[in-house]
Amino acid sequence: IQSRNNEASKILEVALSQAPGDVNILKAMAYVRYKDAKYEELIDILAPITKEKNSYALNILLKMQ
Repeated sequence: IQSRNNEASKILEVALSQAPGDVNILKAMAYVRYKDAKYEELIDILAPITKEKNSYALNILLKMQ
């Protein structure tokens, strides 16, 4: 599973370089970090999204930290 997460992370990083700030790519990256139990990185990825998109679910997740 770990190698698949690494592969997914690399693909998402390339996608993000092609579409900087794309919310869907950022959410996918956050999910990969969640699966890897890299919660601090997950928060770093999601925090800017909540300010711009006012996502209720993301705000609740970030308040749980």
